[in-house]
Amino acid sequence: MGRNSREASSRNLSAASANKKAKPKDKVTEITKELLDHLTSKTGNKNMTDLDLTHPMFQLETLNGLNNHTWTQLRNVDLSNNLLTSINVLNKFTNIMTLSASNNYINEVRLHGLKNLQELDLSYNSLSRAPDLSDNRQLVSLTLRANEIQHISPKHLLPVSGTLQLFDIKDNRLQFAPEEFEKWVKSTADLVRLHTLIIDGNPFEEEFPEYQIFIIYYLSPVALEVLNGSSLESELVKTVRSQEPPKITDSKSAGAKKKKVAQDASQLRSDGKELDIMNSLLERASTYPSECMQVMTSLQEEIQKLLDNPFNWQPAFSDREEEVREEKAEKLDNFLQEALVLIENQNAVKLPMLRNIASL
Repeated sequence: MGRNSREASSRNLSAASANKKAKPKDKVTEITKELLDHLTSKTGNKNMTDLDLTHPMFQLETLNGLNNHTWTQLRNVDLSNNLLTSINVLNKFTNIMTLSASNNYINEVRLHGLKNLQELDLSYNSLSRAPDLSDNRQLVSLTLRANEIQHISPKHLLPVSGTLQLFDIKDNRLQFAPEEFEKWVKSTADLVRLHTLIIDGNPFEEEFPEYQIFIIYYLSPVALEVLNGSSLESELVKTVRSQEPPKITDSKSAGAKKKKVAQDASQLRSDGKELDIMNSLLERASTYPSECMQVMTSLQEEIQKLLDNPFNWQPAFSDREEEVREEKAEKLDNFLQEALVLIENQNAVKLPMLRNIASL
């Protein structure tokens, strides 16, 4: 997955997989009656409020053992660092307020019925799409970091538009064209209480590095104060907000300009190869006078190739490209001086060569 957090997660899951295969006797892979009796021994079965199954002894693969229980007082559930692929059995515990199931193998979530849920952490799992939040309208914090989610529409977040304060979808596989992202950000402005947004580490960043400007412009006037883990400085927000609304066309133009500069630099290096060929032919004509006529004819053809795709000496390249440009310019000057000397006595090619050299 290419990112440190994801790699760390992968290592954890790999280790978990190894342990799963081994299934040591001291590891718990399912919820048994004996385990539940132990967990409820202090509080009583009916008064269960906190369920914590994160002890190193747990490597739970299923929660089916909870099917026969209805803990009406259950408020807080932590299932982190297990081997679970589903947590949908929790839908029966309608009073759950905080649910953490990070570092599992969960690939789909349907949390229907959890109308009191306020905090949901599904980070470091295998989700390919965001969960349906239509029944979770009290949600304040949603963490989906380090999954496989490729798309999340504004509709996903609409049910929590009046409550959500933290949304973390870092290190997923989100793909947005710039126009799509602009629409998404404008719609996300409906999250009137969103204080923290963490969305970096997704592929769309490479195509659209200016995305943070759009977020600051459209979301900071609402409630946003933290973006990608950093507090938004008031001066930065003020500067961005004082400008005209950011435009995708500006972003595209900037990208096109960068692409043009890269193409110019590539062309410059390519033309440099032509110069090397020309200088090689020139050196051969000087070394072997008997072949001078033949070589000069070949040289004329090479110059014509260059004229068909001429240098563009004007673009502003980076420092490295500037060095390449100066190097090629020096080669060209040396070539012209030596060529003029050689063609002086080559009447057959003198006139066309002079024309080509003048063009250079």
